[in-house]
Amino acid sequence: MANSKQSIKRARQNSTRYKLKHAQRSMARTAVKSVLSAIEEKKIDEAKIFV
Repeated sequence: MANSKQSIKRARQNSTRYKLKHAQRSMARTAVKSVLSAIEEKKIDEAKIFV
């Protein structure tokens, strides 16, 4: 548990950053998987859409 003002603020900022970064990281992983699966299926046009 945060005790000082600084540690309370850091905890709040870390929570906000985590939520944003988590969503971005998830979207990036999904895009990579989509591109790789399109390449494996020889669908180059679909792969270019995701890039």
